[in-house]
Amino acid sequence: MKQLRISAVLLVIFAVLVGLSVWDEKKTEQESAANDQESSFFDFDDSNVVEVTLFNRGAAKDRPITIRKSQEGDWKIVAPIEVDADTMAVTNLIENVRTYRYEKRVERGDRGLADYGLETPKFEVQIKTGDEVLHSLKIGSNAPIGYSLYVQADRREGVYLASQFMKNALSKSLFDFRDKGLHPLELSDVERFDFRTKAGLAIRAQKQDDLWRMEADHPTRADEDTLQQLWSQLNSLRVTEFIDQPSEKLQQVLSLDQPQAEQNLIGEIRLEPGIEAETPGPQSWWIKVYQNDEQYYGQSSAARGLVRFDESVMKLFDYKSFDFRYKDVFAFDANAVTKVSIDSTAYIKVDKSWYEEPRSPNAEPLDRLRSLLIDLEFAKADMVVRRDESPIDIATAPQHRLEIWLGDHQSLEVKLFPVPGESSYWVLKSGDADIYRVEQDVFEHLTDAKKTATAPTDESRATQ
Repeated sequence: MKQLRISAVLLVIFAVLVGLSVWDEKKTEQESAANDQESSFFDFDDSNVVEVTLFNRGAAKDRPITIRKSQEGDWKIVAPIEVDADTMAVTNLIENVRTYRYEKRVERGDRGLADYGLETPKFEVQIKTGDEVLHSLKIGSNAPIGYSLYVQADRREGVYLASQFMKNALSKSLFDFRDKGLHPLELSDVERFDFRTKAGLAIRAQKQDDLWRMEADHPTRADEDTLQQLWSQLNSLRVTEFIDQPSEKLQQVLSLDQPQAEQNLIGEIRLEPGIEAETPGPQSWWIKVYQNDEQYYGQSSAARGLVRFDESVMKLFDYKSFDFRYKDVFAFDANAVTKVSIDSTAYIKVDKSWYEEPRSPNAEPLDRLRSLLIDLEFAKADMVVRRDESPIDIATAPQHRLEIWLGDHQSLEVKLFPVPGESSYWVLKSGDADIYRVEQDVFEHLTDAKKTATAPTDESRATQ
């Protein structure tokens, strides 16, 4: 009984301690929030900001940068030039200013603002909100001790000590706030894709009935994965320098009006939208990339003047003609196949399982045949040639011959010819003008299926 009383007392003490801990933590959070509010310079809503002006009076070009939010909600630099702004850079600046806190107020005595570097501050930011309220923050000189500097804000009287972090946040150039992306048209809006290189490669892909097709002497389907990959590279491409006023030499070497510009051309990509494109803006998007004196320059419908890129821009033009070609060899759904013939041995599908035809009463399902059909469905060619340019004599007997039925109708006849000295087959399909080179691994279940089907069962051995 005594032990029960002790346990009850301990439980009560524990509950009280837990309650005190929770109360203390909540009180600490409230006090911290109150202190943050007390030491804050500003309390505006970031989403309500409509204009930001940054002064960097120690910069090489002492020009205020004014950034304004458009009616569509995009940020635009309106001074000293009119160009698109980097949304993330602008929103980060606004958040940094709003959350900036001071450490303490300075007792100035009879000292003037010049003593704190605030009479003509090197850095100043002005933020205007939708209610036409203007908030300003001025950054003065560093304090003699610690990682602090002198600050003055229009919403609070006096001079304050605050972190030098804000000096770094405001040490930005016009380039830092410019949008460095080139924003190609959305691929879903593009109807034609043109690609050419100095080496002479010229590819044109046209969208027809939601499929991409290559326009060439022998039109064929284009590889959508390659087009998507190239578009992603264009979308992630970033400008490393804007040359709004190129030198006379650069104008002569890289100007579109000068024939010698083609001598320095690395490549060109052009996207043409369809009639029903949803992307607003110009009717076409294009980029040309040049190399001169080991530097990479570009001109684009999305940028004014010349721009500079790093060497990663060269990856845009690493593609070969075959990369743009559709590489799927067989265009069928493995689940839709109802009958297969392999080297004159027929197989049928019954209740989603495969058996040799005619099916014996005790026959086991041929899982490997299903695996073969799945491998064929996703087979990719690593080379394609025209039938009239065939490297093999297609009149000779193939090593393997397949017939594939979809429903009640024979859909496809396939002949396999081994590639001399390689672990690949030349694949010849009925009704196809091309011949495909495919790795033999794709057909690894071809002979396995036959062996499984023809191997005698234990029951058949017992009857022999």
